[in-house]
Amino acid sequence: MPDEAHGPSLTAEPLGVMDVIDRVPGLAGRAGHVRQLMADRRLAARAHTRLEGEDAPEIRDWTWPHA
Repeated sequence: MPDEAHGPSLTAEPLGVMDVIDRVPGLAGRAGHVRQLMADRRLAARAHTRLEGEDAPEIRDWTWPHA
């Protein structure tokens, strides 16, 4: 569980786009549409996994682009 005085614990889930939007003061008003897009995509990915039994190809086959 996060310790508010010291920030999130090392065992807590890493911060994602949605968490950053929620935590940065003033950002939710400017980036609410991005947060909603991320929530929608997460739900779609979860639904696909439950239906098909594996990640969608765009998730399963994703690799880091060449630097």
